Amino acid sequence: MRRICLLGFGKSNRAFYNVMKSIDPELVFFVSEKSKIPDDLKEMLSRNNDLWEENHTNRILDCDLIIRSPGVNPNMEILQKALKEGIRVETEVEFTYRFLKNKGTLPTLIGVTGTNGKTTTVEMVEMVMNEAGYSIFTGANIGKPFCEILRFDGIYDFAILELSSFQLADIEELHLDVAVITNIEEDHIDWHGNFEGYIRAKLRILENQSESDLAVLNVDCEFLRNVKTTGELVSFSMKPESRIHVDKLDLVVDGRRFSIPKNIKGKHNLYNLMASIGATMRFVEPSDALRYLERFKTSEHRLEEFFDYNGVIFVNDSKSTNGSSTVSAVEYYKGRRICLILQGRPKGENYAKMVKRIKDMVSFIFTMGEISEVVAPILEIHGLKYERVGDLDELMESLKKRIDEFDVVLFSPSASSFDIFENYEDRGKKFKEKVLEWFKGEE
Repeated sequence: MRRICLLGFGKSNRAFYNVMKSIDPELVFFVSEKSKIPDDLKEMLSRNNDLWEENHTNRILDCDLIIRSPGVNPNMEILQKALKEGIRVETEVEFTYRFLKNKGTLPTLIGVTGTNGKTTTVEMVEMVMNEAGYSIFTGANIGKPFCEILRFDGIYDFAILELSSFQLADIEELHLDVAVITNIEEDHIDWHGNFEGYIRAKLRILENQSESDLAVLNVDCEFLRNVKTTGELVSFSMKPESRIHVDKLDLVVDGRRFSIPKNIKGKHNLYNLMASIGATMRFVEPSDALRYLERFKTSEHRLEEFFDYNGVIFVNDSKSTNGSSTVSAVEYYKGRRICLILQGRPKGENYAKMVKRIKDMVSFIFTMGEISEVVAPILEIHGLKYERVGDLDELMESLKKRIDEFDVVLFSPSASSFDIFENYEDRGKKFKEKVLEWFKGEE
């Protein structure tokens, strides 16, 4: 191979570069990044005799393979030109799959996608498979990029992959033994162009399955209810006609009843539980899986109750980056006086649907960042009380004046963090720090 182009040099492509250099130091790379490349990365590339550019030019077409960073849209003109010239374009996920397959070290693959709940579902699946004694790799859209598996000389029993619509948009060969779709709601419209494009990308997780594979689908979702699958369908929902469903305090799996672990709270987590049981039922007895999940704890930044101020619960739900996720968070605290905080950069969705669903459940709303321009007119139409704030300090100052009006302060931003923060983790961390700075010690 003459040269590999890395189109975008974010987390996954930097990991791919380091992994492949460790496997074959003679590989030659060309990094094409649309923005400035940090000096330390330039120095690393120079030491390794690799080249770079800080804009996307036709030099990309001098490469034999293009590894597309997940955030780079596959429909961009230069990539379409590359495809016409016969240059292969893929993400590190697709490359890693082919590499493992050709090497004969491909583990059983469990892939999880969905608008909401995919990370929690992956974490549940990971816990079940770990407790059952399997050797597993977990990564892709969370944690480690999939290519990190190539550092391991042996063969894992399973690889559990969280897969975004960005990673699935142009797959060709990726074949998942178990494919899970937690739900599909409006999201990433700015990237996919329209909702139909987003749906198509999500459904590609099923594309290469055979009859011996499992397709685990939430059929309460209108966009999944009538999906035709090649793999064996494992439907889950709140309705009794599904293979996996909830009946009062029991989980029913193919007609067998099991008690739901007491730590699994909220309707959203019941869906995640059903998805994880569907994903693992072929490999782990459901009764054992549910016993393992009695010790499950949700991750940071997802409905994280981190502080109690004189009976007012502060909740960090920074991982909420779309309206449907925020609706789930509000529904979880339904019946309490909720102060909702929205923040971030919208991704093209219409927030009218979200506002209609939460308007009778929230007492007050703060908006911060670019979402204010989009959502304020909708809040006005529905007569909701709200206030626009400029930053976290202004938010805390206003919040402190009204704190006695609320039972729950819910930071569920409903948009991406990139207008102000580095990512949702940075956003959640700084929100928690600011709350403790303003409120701790005054309980």
